[in-house]
Amino acid sequence: MDTTYCEHIEEAKKHILEQRVDRGLDGATNRNANDLDKALKLISEELYEKPTRFIMELIQNADDNDYADGVVPELSITLLNRSLLIACNEVGFNKQNVDAICGINASTKVGKKNEEEGYVGEKGIGFKSVFKVADVVWISSGHYSFKFDKNTKLGMIAPFWEKFPQPKREGYTQFLLKLSETSDVQVVVDVIKKELLDLRPTLLLFLRRLRVINIKLPSHEPIRLSCTSTPSKMILSKNGLSTDYIVLKHYVTNMPSEEKRKGIKKTRILLAFPMTRENGELVTSKQDVFAFLPIRSFGFTFMIQADFLLVASREGIDQSKEWNKCILRGIVEAFVTAVGPSVKPSLKYLWPLFLPQDVNDSFLKPLETEILQTLRKEKVLLSDKDGYENPSSLQIIPAKYRLDNTDDGQVMFDDYKPVSSGYPTSTHSKLKLLGVQTETREKFLEKLKNVVTKNGSVFGEKPEEWHKRLAYILTTEFAQHEIARVLRYAKAVPLTNKEWASPDHKTIFFERSDVAVAIPEGLDIFTVDPVAAKDQARRTLFQYLGVKECNVQQICEAILSKHESLEGTRTIDHFVQHVKFLFSSRRTLDRNVNSSRIWFVDSQRKLVRGSELYLDDPNILSLKDYFQDYQEVRYPHDLYFDSIEDTQKKDWFDWLRERFDIQSVPRLVKKGYPHSITPEFKHIMNTCPPQKVLDLLKDKYSFEDLYGSVCKEIGNLLVICKDGNKRPLNSTYLPIQKLMRKVPFRKALDSSFIDVSKPAEWCSFTKFGLKMEDDFNFYLNCLRSLTTRQSAPPHEQLSQIYQEIKSQISDQKEKEKFLEEALIYLPSSTKEAGTWFKSNQCLWQAPTCLRRAQPLNKIYKNLKGFFKDTLRIRNANLQDIIQELKTHPTNPTQIQELFAELNEHFKKEPDENLQSLKNLPIFPIRSITRSESKIVSGTDSKWFIGDRNFLRTVFEKSVYLLDFPLETILEMLNLFKALDLEQKFLSIAMKTSMKFVGVPTKCEICKEIIEGATPNILRIMPADQRELAFQQLSNVNVFAVKDVVLERYVMIGKMPIKGTPSSGVVFDVKKTGKGEEELNIYIPLEDLQPDRFPPYQLCEEFQKLFRINAKHRLVIDMLLRTKDPLRIEQILDQNGFIQTLVPVKSKSPDDLLQDTEFEEPSFQSNQKHQNATDDLSVSSPPPRPSSTKKALDESRNGDQVKNQSFQPKVSSSGKSHGVESNGRLDVGHIGENFTVSDPKRAANSHGSTAASIETECVGEGVRQVRMTMENSVHRNDVNSSSTKKKSSPQNTSAAARLSDFVAEQKDPEQTEEDTKTGIQGETYMFEFLKSVDKSFNYLIWTSNLREKAGFAPFMNDAEFADFTVVDKKKQLARRLFKGKELPSEPITFHIEVKATTGPLKSPFFMSYPQSLKARNYTFGDNLIPLNVYVIARVFNVFSGTPKCHFIVDPWKEIYHGALTLQPFSGPFVATVKLE
Repeated sequence: MDTTYCEHIEEAKKHILEQRVDRGLDGATNRNANDLDKALKLISEELYEKPTRFIMELIQNADDNDYADGVVPELSITLLNRSLLIACNEVGFNKQNVDAICGINASTKVGKKNEEEGYVGEKGIGFKSVFKVADVVWISSGHYSFKFDKNTKLGMIAPFWEKFPQPKREGYTQFLLKLSETSDVQVVVDVIKKELLDLRPTLLLFLRRLRVINIKLPSHEPIRLSCTSTPSKMILSKNGLSTDYIVLKHYVTNMPSEEKRKGIKKTRILLAFPMTRENGELVTSKQDVFAFLPIRSFGFTFMIQADFLLVASREGIDQSKEWNKCILRGIVEAFVTAVGPSVKPSLKYLWPLFLPQDVNDSFLKPLETEILQTLRKEKVLLSDKDGYENPSSLQIIPAKYRLDNTDDGQVMFDDYKPVSSGYPTSTHSKLKLLGVQTETREKFLEKLKNVVTKNGSVFGEKPEEWHKRLAYILTTEFAQHEIARVLRYAKAVPLTNKEWASPDHKTIFFERSDVAVAIPEGLDIFTVDPVAAKDQARRTLFQYLGVKECNVQQICEAILSKHESLEGTRTIDHFVQHVKFLFSSRRTLDRNVNSSRIWFVDSQRKLVRGSELYLDDPNILSLKDYFQDYQEVRYPHDLYFDSIEDTQKKDWFDWLRERFDIQSVPRLVKKGYPHSITPEFKHIMNTCPPQKVLDLLKDKYSFEDLYGSVCKEIGNLLVICKDGNKRPLNSTYLPIQKLMRKVPFRKALDSSFIDVSKPAEWCSFTKFGLKMEDDFNFYLNCLRSLTTRQSAPPHEQLSQIYQEIKSQISDQKEKEKFLEEALIYLPSSTKEAGTWFKSNQCLWQAPTCLRRAQPLNKIYKNLKGFFKDTLRIRNANLQDIIQELKTHPTNPTQIQELFAELNEHFKKEPDENLQSLKNLPIFPIRSITRSESKIVSGTDSKWFIGDRNFLRTVFEKSVYLLDFPLETILEMLNLFKALDLEQKFLSIAMKTSMKFVGVPTKCEICKEIIEGATPNILRIMPADQRELAFQQLSNVNVFAVKDVVLERYVMIGKMPIKGTPSSGVVFDVKKTGKGEEELNIYIPLEDLQPDRFPPYQLCEEFQKLFRINAKHRLVIDMLLRTKDPLRIEQILDQNGFIQTLVPVKSKSPDDLLQDTEFEEPSFQSNQKHQNATDDLSVSSPPPRPSSTKKALDESRNGDQVKNQSFQPKVSSSGKSHGVESNGRLDVGHIGENFTVSDPKRAANSHGSTAASIETECVGEGVRQVRMTMENSVHRNDVNSSSTKKKSSPQNTSAAARLSDFVAEQKDPEQTEEDTKTGIQGETYMFEFLKSVDKSFNYLIWTSNLREKAGFAPFMNDAEFADFTVVDKKKQLARRLFKGKELPSEPITFHIEVKATTGPLKSPFFMSYPQSLKARNYTFGDNLIPLNVYVIARVFNVFSGTPKCHFIVDPWKEIYHGALTLQPFSGPFVATVKLE
């Protein structure tokens, strides 16, 4: 590139023109110009996030400029109204500069770089950032004067020659930026102004050349930023306010290869530490990181300048560059070098303040850890002793832990290595980061503990001032318990004898000159050195350690303490002196002092406590009379009584007894052990006569506070009773008159009365169990006395004693006496005396079938509360019944009664262990044929249990049956199961074989009749039959057959035993897969004739099966014949039954009994007068998808729709989608031969051939359609598509439907011609559907006629339309609903094919179920549902050009008259009415 300067203006103009020509402008061509122009605009707008970034770019350019020698490089920035003027005193542009500013990535700095310093800019695109705020930029430099206009083609790199708008400054390069004329230009001006105001002189610190920046702003004082340097620091100034910086250099060698730093292996890092002070203290704040110009602040408190490679926007460091990672390692080295032993003097003690912390950039964050870890390993900190040390070996010792309470004062302990006091307090938190430890309360105590425990002599040798300071520190900084924990066992108290002692080991007092006491011998009492005690802090410390003022009380405490430890030498005289000193000080001795710790010497020279001694005082009691030859009693040594004046002897004895518990009366219990009698008193009880012991207790003791265990032990003392025998005191009674009068006979209780005179004086002995009241034991003893007599006790006297015991008995132990002893008298049935029994041998009440038991309720009728409630004498229970059965009773009546009792108990307390009874001969059986009865075991396989009434009738002549009534058996079903006899139930053991004449055919009409009558049949049967009957009738099936014979048999071994066969109407009860019972009814065809239905045998079988009273058989007949709810209610009321029920299968029998609603009547005939057979018409639930429960819900809501106009019903699918709001569907023609019905073309309803349709609300909201047809239709004009379409409509009577059913079974009327027409029509439809969607196959053909077309037969024809099409692709839907909104889910089309040989208007058959499907699937004007019912009207079948007309939603077409219906001998006859 040309680095020469232009010598005149013409040369400069020519150079500018060349720039434009080179870029394809001013006559030259360049196809990339447009793309380049767009790219330039994108760069200028998007390169930098901040619009004012161009200011930094201009400063960068100024620093990279060349300056004449002796010139101080400066930059001037002046903000005018809507423009910005920049001037720099550089040497001016040469041609290379112009080429660079007009280019991209053509910076003049490439290859110019100083190896160590680097350079500021490098991309050649920084200048373009001015266009983020400016549209036009004028430049004046040397002979050059040109501009860039962003709004012209390539205007940011293709200059125009133009005179500079501002006065030209000689020796300066000038830029004039005209700010973009936008709506927010003032905002841009304000942003620029703020940015210029925020410029700090720090940005000059690391620039290579630029040293001054002058800024002029409107309405603002001029701003001057400058940077000057001295040998020791850099001075930055802003308008005269200066800040000093210490700048340190560090070089990093072996830099990695980098494209943007070709050939550079060495770079320089500068660290600048601001020396800003406030009030003499150094203040640190967040500083910027520089790449010559500031990048931004990352959280460092010192400045970092390095030749970082930046991202394009210069607003961040490129983290991917290995060059930058190497610089990071260099920064760590630079910081460690800067603060080491060669640190600048001004940083010597302040550098810790600059340790990095809270760096907010993920790339620079590791510098925190790296710098700290490196410094922790280096000797970088000064100590007060040994120069530079490793930080972890130093401590920060606060002034309060120093000898003179100053920061640089002497430390208290020699093993401290304190950090130099030159580091100000403000650095301490940073020093901790380096591992310097701070002295804490805990560490101080630990140091002290080491001194006093490991080297105690050193502690005592410390100077007085040290001890005073230590005492002050401890008493002001620490709690008493903390001090005691360290010094409790240490020799920390100086004594008068110049020794050091531990307060825990010796009794130490402060000396007091005002106290003169004679201290007894044998005590370890010491006093504190008076010099040490004078210092208040030390005195307080000694007090914390337990040193007290010396007084009598303290001497007494010392005595007590001595006696507690018994340390040192001791003599008898010492112990005597101690007690006598306490006696002499008794008036000042604290009464709360525990004297029990004092030891005495007894007469045998052994140490004992006072509570173990006796003082023989004749004035109280002569102990020798009670302790003869008893060596365990101890007395005080004789020395205790020497030197005691006679006048003091009483006080001495009383004091010894009071203070030390020395006794003159034998101790009944030992102090501290109140639950047991002392050995010495037990000795008295065992050696002295009972009366002497009782007298001692009565005269010398109070019994108020004695524990129960002691009273019990005294109560066990054997005393003499009136019969001369010894009894425990607590089992005797005081012979007072009140008790003597209640004995049953003279001398009956002499063995229970204590033999004492003056009974009134012994009342207090009730404490020991001596009784004065007639309690439970009193009457129990009376009862015991009666059991010893040979004669029978008087009944009244015995009953009275039982009554008294009932009133006295209070706990379980007393009740258990009757379990332990035979105390209940049962008289004999003979004249002999009765027998005494225990309570568990008796029964209060028992059934008569228990022949071995004599219940108490028959003997003591008025004592139920005692025997039953109190003694819990039970009634006979399950086990009693079992035991009776195990005696093998032979009376069938008794056995039945026993089983009845067994069953009742089993209901209350089921027992799983009854199966053992199965092996006993306790089952009475009989056979009518053999006229015999016998008793066998349950393991006998030749008998059964008749658990169904009709099965008993079937098998009663052929097998043995349990000889129990059916009612009894039904009550005992669970019991028999527990006995493992369930397989003997005839309902389980019975097997059946059926013989039919003809093929059974399901009769849905009969099933509907029976289901409709089910709730009412349930009402007339016994309550215990309803649950099973409800289950059977809920699963009822009715079959028609020419004739049927049902044979039932049971297996005995391998031999089948047949019962009486059934013919005619046959009931067959079976188990379903779900474990429920289903009822299959087979009825001969001849009994299904309307004039014979219901047959008598059907009602009889119902009566037998459900055990209905025979007199109500006729009621069953009427319930099956009658459908009128009011008439049914009348019949039931006349026979005494409750209200009508609603037959809903989902309900339980109990629910049905509580329901008072009526079943809705269905489509009925319009005849006003019906004959008797019309009562056979029944309400049947509509076919899929509705349900009985749904019908019930609709009927209950019926009142809401009464007398309202008819609206077609919405499909039960629950989902529907939009059609036209007028309810008319017009989908036009489908192909050539297919059409869809349109109600708009329906014939006038008053036309001569139109069907008249009348809609009204009948019953509870059920709509009924009545139709009349003016013109008759001949049978041979109507053709049906399949044989299944011939069922009778339900709006005729049930009798007619039944008649049709019978007729169909006997003589189907479908002609061969009808079948051919149906096959042709359905085949035509199948081919059409495949043409609509090629994915359709024969599985959509759900008619039995598909077999005629060669496909697999369809076996469920009756439940489906001829075609069931799931239209997933919506191909068919779009044809049938052209232009309508379709649901997102697949639509299922149920298509019935109605084919005729004649034209479209030819009539066709429509069965009643098909009419119900049409009604249930209607959707009228509502949204299109997911299930759609369609009639495909195929006509002209054999003409060679058959056609089809689709009737979508037939019920709606019926409503609008486009499709008419009329009844015709079973099915409806339908006709399409179109214009």
